[in-house]
Amino acid sequence: LFASICSTGAIHHILSPFISTIQLHASSSPAKSVTPNSIVTLETRDLLARKQYTTLAIKDLEPANGLLQTWKVNPKRPSVGQTRFWLDRRGAGDQEAMMSMMRIIQANQQKQRIV
Repeated sequence: LFASICSTGAIHHILSPFISTIQLHASSSPAKSVTPNSIVTLETRDLLARKQYTTLAIKDLEPANGLLQTWKVNPKRPSVGQTRFWLDRRGAGDQEAMMSMMRIIQANQQKQRIV
């Protein structure tokens, strides 16, 4: 029983950052209007497979270095439920808007390194 609990906990810890849906709160043409201040809602799942939503500005995300992690929440941002995220980049959807988000997050990280 203990081994089962431990393995379930480990699987949850590894897979909990997986983003199942990204919703970009934008105007009618999302790809052209993606800015660092654009608001996104990232949907992940908890241990019981319930939907968990994290809403924040793109500028609050930064690249993560860990295994199975794409982004993490900037530690200077007020606390949110989920702080690390894993994005499967093979996904469907609006690829132009997604690439704009990725470029903004990378550019923000480079600006922080310079300062």
